[in-house]
Amino acid sequence: MSISTKLKGQHNLTTMGSQYYYILTNLVKSDLKERYNSSVLGFLWAFLNPLALMAVYAIIFTYILPVKIPNYPLFLMVGLIQWLFFSNCLRASCFSILSKFNLINKVSFPKELLPLASVGSHFIHFLLSLLALALMMVVFGVYPSWHMVYLPFVFLVMLVFVIALSLLLSAVTVFIRDTEALLMVFFQIYFFMCPIVYNISKVPEAYQEYYKLNPLVGILEAFKSILLHQQSPDFVLLAYPFLFSCFLFVVAYILFKRYDYLFAETS
Repeated sequence: MSISTKLKGQHNLTTMGSQYYYILTNLVKSDLKERYNSSVLGFLWAFLNPLALMAVYAIIFTYILPVKIPNYPLFLMVGLIQWLFFSNCLRASCFSILSKFNLINKVSFPKELLPLASVGSHFIHFLLSLLALALMMVVFGVYPSWHMVYLPFVFLVMLVFVIALSLLLSAVTVFIRDTEALLMVFFQIYFFMCPIVYNISKVPEAYQEYYKLNPLVGILEAFKSILLHQQSPDFVLLAYPFLFSCFLFVVAYILFKRYDYLFAETS
């Protein structure tokens, strides 16, 4: 192969990559615009949602069902912003393809950009909610330490896990329209299977190993270690969700690409 041919191929890949990036960013902007087009508070909901949930759970588990955890409202906030990112991404991804059938039939582009755009718009919400968390940390006198350098890696694990599930759910919903309803039932159960309103130490020792098979456990505990305890995450506990998320992403992407040609036909 000649040098000119190689350069031409690289140029084509670069051009294609920039086109896909342009499509992705515009899908994210469109998603945000549709969501807040008639909203009075707009992006303030990124602060209000986790704060409202935190207030409700803090009242319940402080005065009605007392939980002895230091700085409990802050403990809740750390878990809730992760949960809201996780659950909102999956909920939005369900109809990320169904709601864009007109676009799919008119424009040729990688269909995986649609669930990725849903994740991207909620990622912006997550970043905004971190500002609310930072303010709460100041109020409770909990300040960042150098262990914050591990935070991007931990969130990367969460992001890979969420993207993998979003790819699967967006594709499955095209063929099974009850997926979102089933997902809502799953969320009601799964929320209490994660250490959000309680400490992992409350799980009986005999069930700890099974409990830690939940990928969100290692991710949530890593966030708490960094943000609440100013220490390095338990990398042994984090290793499982990291490997599981990578494996799930590969499987999800292969399945998504295998059946994405059928999406337009189901419209």
